[in-house]
Amino acid sequence: MDHDGDRVTLRLTPPAWLANRLGRVHTAASCALVEAAIGTVLARRLPTGSTVHTLSLDLTVVRFLTLEAEVTAVATVRHLGRRLAVVDVEVGQAAAPPSVLGRATVSRTSHRLSQP
Repeated sequence: MDHDGDRVTLRLTPPAWLANRLGRVHTAASCALVEAAIGTVLARRLPTGSTVHTLSLDLTVVRFLTLEAEVTAVATVRHLGRRLAVVDVEVGQAAAPPSVLGRATVSRTSHRLSQP
């Protein structure tokens, strides 16, 4: 994992069990990687005790991901307000253009510990 302010990069070498019937990375695995990237980038930006709940997640598969190369997910915070956050994620391989594009709108809350 790499991070730089509003951006986090996650990497995954896809194991064979993530394959679909065509031998490519299953779309559900791409979705899980997008969700992990969103949670990771927001965890780095929000105060301790904050929680997020995905309200909407839009996933567009431009081209399939192969099992032969490392998959990279780059999550970027586009908006971080008091109650909502918007995060974009690009998933791809090597120097190719992104294969999967994701955008999530999440609700954020802060839980404060009660003082005795």
